[in-house]
Amino acid sequence: NLQSGDEVLTTNLEYGSCDRMWTYDANQKGYQYIHAQLTLPVINKEMFLNEFWSCATERTRYIFISQITSGTGMILPIPEIVAEAKKRGIQTIIDGAHVPGHISLDIKELDPDYYTGALHKWLCCPKGASFLYVKQDHQDGIQPLVKSWGWGEEIPEFKASTQLHSPSRFINVFQWQGTQDMAAYFTVPEAIQFQKDYDWNTVRQS
Repeated sequence: NLQSGDEVLTTNLEYGSCDRMWTYDANQKGYQYIHAQLTLPVINKEMFLNEFWSCATERTRYIFISQITSGTGMILPIPEIVAEAKKRGIQTIIDGAHVPGHISLDIKELDPDYYTGALHKWLCCPKGASFLYVKQDHQDGIQPLVKSWGWGEEIPEFKASTQLHSPSRFINVFQWQGTQDMAAYFTVPEAIQFQKDYDWNTVRQS
Protein backbone atom coordinates (compact mmCIF):
# COMPACT_ATOMS: atom_id res chain seq x y z
CA ASN A 1 0.00 0.00 0.00
CA LEU A 2 3.02 2.31 -0.32
CA GLN A 3 2.67 5.05 -2.90
CA SER A 4 4.38 8.16 -4.21
CA GLY A 5 5.32 10.52 -1.38
CA ASP A 6 5.48 7.82 1.30
CA GLU A 7 8.74 6.97 3.05
CA VAL A 8 10.32 3.82 4.48
CA LEU A 9 13.02 4.61 7.03
CA THR A 10 16.01 2.31 7.42
CA THR A 11 19.70 2.62 8.38
CA ASN A 12 23.07 2.46 6.66
CA LEU A 13 23.73 -0.84 8.47
CA GLU A 14 21.28 -3.11 6.64
CA TYR A 15 21.98 -6.32 4.73
CA GLY A 16 22.79 -5.71 1.06
CA SER A 17 20.20 -8.00 -0.50
CA CYS A 18 17.45 -6.41 1.60
CA ASP A 19 18.59 -2.94 0.53
CA ARG A 20 18.39 -4.06 -3.09
CA MET A 21 14.87 -5.42 -2.66
CA TRP A 22 13.62 -2.22 -1.03
CA THR A 23 15.36 -0.02 -3.59
CA TYR A 24 13.79 -1.98 -6.46
CA ASP A 25 10.31 -1.80 -4.92
CA ALA A 26 10.66 1.91 -4.14
CA ASN A 27 11.68 2.62 -7.73
CA GLN A 28 8.71 0.63 -9.02
CA LYS A 29 6.12 2.32 -6.78
CA GLY A 30 7.55 5.80 -6.38
CA TYR A 31 8.02 5.94 -2.60
CA GLN A 32 11.27 6.93 -0.87
CA TYR A 33 13.60 4.45 0.84
CA ILE A 34 15.46 6.65 3.33
CA HIS A 35 18.76 5.63 4.97
CA ALA A 36 19.54 7.16 8.35
CA GLN A 37 23.30 7.71 8.14
CA LEU A 38 24.38 6.59 11.60
CA THR A 39 27.73 7.66 12.99
CA LEU A 40 30.15 4.81 13.67
CA PRO A 41 31.25 3.72 16.14
CA VAL A 42 27.96 4.00 18.00
CA ILE A 43 28.88 5.32 21.45
CA ASN A 44 25.59 4.68 23.22
CA LYS A 45 21.91 3.93 22.71
CA GLU A 46 20.83 7.56 23.05
CA MET A 47 23.17 8.63 20.25
CA PHE A 48 21.81 5.91 17.97
CA LEU A 49 18.17 6.74 18.67
CA ASN A 50 18.64 10.49 18.26
CA GLU A 51 20.34 10.08 14.88
CA PHE A 52 17.80 7.52 13.72
CA TRP A 53 14.67 9.46 14.66
CA SER A 54 16.05 12.69 13.22
CA CYS A 55 15.40 11.12 9.79
CA ALA A 56 11.73 10.29 10.43
CA THR A 57 9.11 12.63 8.96
CA GLU A 58 5.33 12.88 8.81
CA ARG A 59 5.59 10.86 5.58
CA THR A 60 7.32 7.86 7.24
CA ARG A 61 4.95 4.89 6.93
CA TYR A 62 7.26 1.99 7.77
CA ILE A 63 10.56 1.34 9.51
CA PHE A 64 12.71 -1.50 8.19
CA ILE A 65 15.62 -2.33 10.49
CA SER A 66 17.77 -5.24 11.65
CA GLN A 67 17.70 -6.37 15.26
CA ILE A 68 21.26 -7.68 14.87
CA THR A 69 23.34 -6.32 11.99
CA SER A 70 24.81 -8.87 9.60
CA GLY A 71 28.13 -7.12 9.03
CA THR A 72 29.12 -6.37 12.62
CA GLY A 73 26.77 -8.29 14.92
CA MET A 74 25.65 -5.04 16.58
CA ILE A 75 22.44 -5.46 18.59
CA LEU A 76 20.22 -2.48 17.80
CA PRO A 77 17.71 -0.99 20.30
CA ILE A 78 14.65 -2.52 18.66
CA PRO A 79 12.34 -2.47 21.72
CA GLU A 80 12.79 1.30 21.97
CA ILE A 81 12.31 1.78 18.23
CA VAL A 82 9.12 -0.32 18.15
CA ALA A 83 7.69 1.55 21.16
CA GLU A 84 8.41 4.99 19.67
CA ALA A 85 7.10 3.94 16.25
CA LYS A 86 3.76 3.00 17.82
CA LYS A 87 3.47 6.50 19.29
CA ARG A 88 4.08 7.98 15.85
CA GLY A 89 1.73 5.63 13.98
CA ILE A 90 4.58 4.01 12.03
CA GLN A 91 4.59 0.28 11.31
CA THR A 92 7.76 -1.72 12.04
CA ILE A 93 9.34 -4.42 9.88
CA ILE A 94 12.15 -6.14 11.79
CA ASP A 95 14.87 -8.17 10.08
CA GLY A 96 15.72 -10.71 12.77
CA ALA A 97 17.81 -13.03 10.59
CA HIS A 98 20.57 -13.36 13.21
CA VAL A 99 18.35 -13.37 16.31
CA PRO A 100 16.89 -16.89 16.81
CA GLY A 101 19.32 -18.88 18.93
CA HIS A 102 21.66 -15.89 19.30
CA ILE A 103 19.73 -13.76 21.79
CA SER A 104 16.41 -14.24 23.55
CA LEU A 105 13.36 -13.38 21.45
CA ASP A 106 9.83 -12.77 22.74
CA ILE A 107 7.74 -11.47 19.85
CA LYS A 108 4.67 -10.93 22.03
CA GLU A 109 6.68 -8.68 24.32
CA LEU A 110 8.48 -6.91 21.46
CA ASP A 111 5.18 -6.47 19.57
CA PRO A 112 6.43 -5.45 16.10
CA ASP A 113 4.08 -5.30 13.14
CA TYR A 114 6.24 -7.66 11.06
CA TYR A 115 9.21 -9.83 11.99
CA THR A 116 11.24 -12.40 10.10
CA GLY A 117 13.98 -14.66 11.41
CA ALA A 118 16.38 -17.19 9.89
CA LEU A 119 16.67 -20.50 11.73
CA HIS A 120 19.64 -21.94 9.82
CA LYS A 121 22.10 -19.66 11.59
CA TRP A 122 22.29 -19.72 15.39
CA LEU A 123 19.37 -22.11 15.88
CA CYS A 124 21.37 -24.64 13.81
CA CYS A 125 18.54 -25.80 11.54
CA PRO A 126 19.18 -26.71 7.88
CA LYS A 127 19.19 -23.90 5.34
CA GLY A 128 15.69 -23.01 4.25
CA ALA A 129 14.19 -22.95 7.75
CA SER A 130 12.92 -19.52 8.72
CA PHE A 131 9.78 -17.81 9.99
CA LEU A 132 7.58 -14.85 9.17
CA TYR A 133 5.47 -13.14 11.82
CA VAL A 134 2.76 -10.67 10.83
CA LYS A 135 0.51 -9.06 13.41
CA GLN A 136 -3.02 -10.38 12.96
CA ASP A 137 -4.40 -6.93 12.12
CA HIS A 138 -2.20 -6.84 9.01
CA GLN A 139 -2.48 -10.43 7.78
CA ASP A 140 -5.35 -9.88 5.33
CA GLY A 141 -3.24 -7.36 3.44
CA ILE A 142 -0.30 -9.72 2.95
CA GLN A 143 0.03 -11.69 -0.29
CA PRO A 144 2.56 -14.49 -0.90
CA LEU A 145 4.95 -14.18 -3.82
CA VAL A 146 3.92 -17.70 -4.89
CA LYS A 147 0.17 -18.20 -5.24
CA SER A 148 -0.68 -21.87 -5.21
CA TRP A 149 -3.03 -24.35 -3.52
CA GLY A 150 -3.46 -22.40 -0.28
CA TRP A 151 -4.49 -19.22 -2.10
CA GLY A 152 -7.85 -18.38 -3.70
CA GLU A 153 -10.52 -19.18 -1.13
CA GLU A 154 -12.17 -15.83 -1.88
CA ILE A 155 -12.25 -16.56 -5.65
CA PRO A 156 -15.47 -18.47 -6.54
CA GLU A 157 -13.82 -20.73 -9.13
CA PHE A 158 -11.08 -21.78 -6.65
CA LYS A 159 -13.11 -21.97 -3.43
CA ALA A 160 -13.79 -25.72 -3.57
CA SER A 161 -10.20 -26.69 -4.40
CA THR A 162 -8.28 -24.37 -2.04
CA GLN A 163 -6.26 -26.26 0.58
CA LEU A 164 -7.78 -25.03 3.86
CA HIS A 165 -5.68 -26.98 6.34
CA SER A 166 -5.78 -24.13 8.86
CA PRO A 167 -8.49 -21.69 9.96
CA SER A 168 -5.93 -18.96 9.20
CA ARG A 169 -5.87 -17.60 5.64
CA PHE A 170 -2.36 -16.26 6.37
CA ILE A 171 -1.02 -19.74 7.18
CA ASN A 172 -2.80 -21.36 4.24
CA VAL A 173 -1.50 -18.98 1.58
CA PHE A 174 2.11 -19.17 2.78
CA GLN A 175 2.31 -22.83 3.78
CA TRP A 176 0.44 -24.56 0.95
CA GLN A 177 2.45 -23.52 -2.10
CA GLY A 178 2.68 -26.76 -4.05
CA THR A 179 5.35 -29.46 -3.93
CA GLN A 180 8.32 -28.48 -1.80
CA ASP A 181 10.90 -30.10 0.46
CA MET A 182 9.63 -29.68 4.02
CA ALA A 183 12.61 -31.41 5.68
CA ALA A 184 14.16 -28.18 7.03
CA TYR A 185 10.78 -27.09 8.41
CA PHE A 186 10.38 -30.31 10.39
CA THR A 187 13.76 -29.92 12.12
CA VAL A 188 12.72 -26.73 13.92
CA PRO A 189 11.01 -28.31 17.00
CA GLU A 190 14.02 -30.62 17.50
CA ALA A 191 16.46 -27.71 17.22
CA ILE A 192 14.53 -25.73 19.82
CA GLN A 193 14.37 -28.75 22.13
CA PHE A 194 18.13 -29.35 21.71
CA GLN A 195 18.90 -25.84 22.91
CA LYS A 196 16.53 -26.24 25.84
CA ASP A 197 18.09 -29.58 26.80
CA TYR A 198 21.60 -28.10 26.79
CA ASP A 199 20.62 -24.84 28.53
CA TRP A 200 21.52 -22.66 25.57
CA ASN A 201 20.88 -19.47 27.52
CA THR A 202 23.86 -20.34 29.72
CA VAL A 203 25.93 -21.38 26.69
CA ARG A 204 25.28 -18.01 25.03
CA GLN A 205 26.42 -16.14 28.11
CA SER A 206 29.64 -18.11 28.60
